[in-house]
Amino acid sequence: MSKIAEGSTIGVADIDFEYVSTDSRTISNPGSTLFVAKKGPQFDGHSFIPDLMKRGVRLFVTERKVELSEGCSQFITGDSLATLQSLAAHHRSLHDYPVIGITGSYAKTIVKEWSSVLLGSKYRVVKTPASHNSKLGVPLSILEMTSQHELGVFEAGISQVDEMGVLADIIKPQIGVFTNIGSAHAAGFDSLSQKIEEKAKLFESCQQVVCCHDHSLIAQHLLAKYKHKVITWSLSDPQADLLFTLSNKCLTFTWRAVQHQLNLPYNHGVELENLCHAISLAVLLGLSSSEMQSGIGLLPNLEMRLQMVDGINDCYILDDAYTNDLSGLEVALQKLSEQKQYDKRSVILSDLSDLDQDNVEGYRRVNDLLKAHAIDRMLAVGEGFKKNRELFELPEVLYYASTDALRSSLPPFSKEMVLIKGARTFQFEWIVQDMEARRHRTQLRVSFTNLVHNINVYRNLLQPGTRLMVMVKAFAYGGGSAEIANILQYNNVDYLGVAYVDEGVALRESGIELPIMVMNTDERDLSLCSAYNLEPEVYSLSYLKQLASRNMKLALHLKLETGMNRLGFLQADLMELKSILATHEHLQVASIFSHLASSENEADDNFTRDQAARYLHMCQELTSAMPQKPLLHLVNSAGIVKWSDYHFDMVRLGIGAAGFDPTDQLPLKPISQLITQITQIKLVKKGDSVGYGRAFLAKKDTMIAVIPIGYADGFLRAFGNGKAHVMVNDQLVGTAGNICMDMTMLDVTERKVKEGDQVIIFGERPSIADLAEWSNTIPYEVLTNVGQRVKRVYSW
Repeated sequence: MSKIAEGSTIGVADIDFEYVSTDSRTISNPGSTLFVAKKGPQFDGHSFIPDLMKRGVRLFVTERKVELSEGCSQFITGDSLATLQSLAAHHRSLHDYPVIGITGSYAKTIVKEWSSVLLGSKYRVVKTPASHNSKLGVPLSILEMTSQHELGVFEAGISQVDEMGVLADIIKPQIGVFTNIGSAHAAGFDSLSQKIEEKAKLFESCQQVVCCHDHSLIAQHLLAKYKHKVITWSLSDPQADLLFTLSNKCLTFTWRAVQHQLNLPYNHGVELENLCHAISLAVLLGLSSSEMQSGIGLLPNLEMRLQMVDGINDCYILDDAYTNDLSGLEVALQKLSEQKQYDKRSVILSDLSDLDQDNVEGYRRVNDLLKAHAIDRMLAVGEGFKKNRELFELPEVLYYASTDALRSSLPPFSKEMVLIKGARTFQFEWIVQDMEARRHRTQLRVSFTNLVHNINVYRNLLQPGTRLMVMVKAFAYGGGSAEIANILQYNNVDYLGVAYVDEGVALRESGIELPIMVMNTDERDLSLCSAYNLEPEVYSLSYLKQLASRNMKLALHLKLETGMNRLGFLQADLMELKSILATHEHLQVASIFSHLASSENEADDNFTRDQAARYLHMCQELTSAMPQKPLLHLVNSAGIVKWSDYHFDMVRLGIGAAGFDPTDQLPLKPISQLITQITQIKLVKKGDSVGYGRAFLAKKDTMIAVIPIGYADGFLRAFGNGKAHVMVNDQLVGTAGNICMDMTMLDVTERKVKEGDQVIIFGERPSIADLAEWSNTIPYEVLTNVGQRVKRVYSW
């Protein structure tokens, strides 16, 4: 290690390792893993080292000296991330096969995925897992390179100047792709030109760089800097090196006197642009027309990336049915481990695309991964698994000759977590369809990636040691309480908050072990609180007396009335409150809190200050007589942003976690996208009416599209008659007539739409704030109104 990075070694001089980890939760082979301890704003990786040594990890990179167990070693460095990057750069230098580097503002991940599938028809490809394209993600991705691979495809993302140089030195691509440029992460750059210049630094080592000629700013910069190395493509500009001609999903182009003709699944929009990037790479790397067409036939649908849905018999299905390689399997198993709803875990696997049947070590690695993630049952399809079946040591292993054979004799599943992961040729999407519980074409898609992003945005506003409670009441604002709570638990939030005891019980039965505060309880709920270790909010003397008489040991949260005028102890109650607490030692006060009534409104800032003053005064009176100081918490999502002086011991995050900032100051991402699709398009003649009550009368011949969503799904009647718009193919389209219980009509006259097109009800645009404004309500109501029959799809 000392030959690769600056630092000193303490302990055993030479310990071999095969894997590198920066996350103690993801280590599956402790004896052969190097753990790199990083210190961040909220967590310090060094604190996990004692537990990791007990688990068998023996080799560590640290930024300070730690006490080692016998047989362990540490490499002490001034910057553990820099050491990891140096290690990755060294590892990269050991492999001389071609590497592709992809950057841009958007679509890096999908271009990387599609390029990997397309190129996989000729080469064994190693690629960035998921979207791990940061200063941390890139080195971890590069360390996945092995001698078994023939081509690397890696993405790199930056958010400010002087970041790309480090990533470029690690990836050292021979071929580069610049996808596009836009406003994403714009705050870190002075201008769009500077952003292009910084991203283009990835290509310093490239022999060829691909971009779309139609993105003129990108093309001009690359041509000026890299000149003859640049390969441009276009659907319209004859000056491009690759001029694509599209006719009815048939793409024709000429490259070095060889004409190619391909049948495509797309004929417009961003999907076509992303695919053209991948095809350009295939051309540069020498794929024939037949090889390219074969790869195009294996391209995944956008819906078939790693996602979770409700399954039959109370199962959860983790769907990754379009690709299966070793690094992707490791990522999928880790995501499966983040969800604790059920202890029983099954996997349905196809042969892995990057493993030969004779790669015994590779299949042994698969077995180790499955065992490390406590998989109870494996259902395997393919000759590779059949040939290496003696390697697998799981409680139950079943082998099938084909996907059809598996579908025809699918064993029973009940109350378990099921990962379905297969290479595209095995068509495992049919197994997913067989096992799905809901088939509603309207879906609420929930992004766990965006959820974690939002949590970290708020964490960065807190002082070290300030705890974070996240509210998951009302089905986690419509998103799914158990699913979201498991992600929050995995990402180390301190507390969860629910409204009713039933919600807390459901979380406990779904594997949640975090402390849970229940806001609306009474004496009838106390037995359940005790049985499920739930912590009730106490808001009145009468309720507190009931608790005192029951002699139950419960952690209590005292709610103070400071101006909201809902539940809470009054100033006049404090004397008796202190007396009850003093005479009943079994009453354990976990926290004292109140709720700001108007923390986001500047006009009410003085009222908020008065509330905080009343709260502090009441807390001082109460805690002066307490043997142990309870946690104090006051602020909500808006208060976290506006009132840092009132963060105290803990803050309560609500709708901010879902991506809506009441103060409109934070770079949050919406975690939910409500989508559906066009069921039918019909011509309505001038003078004819549409829908109940004949509220829409066609003033001219009108094209009407019908979508399967109505007020029973949460699309309110208030949205009817053109008062709301939805997005179809990047076009805002207004409603026509009254909203029905199960259907909505749209006016799509003179719009380029067709039956089956996706319709976005809300997401980035329109947003929940847009829908709230159109219906004269608040974003909370828009989110929580999404009906339970709407299919929830969770993705990473």
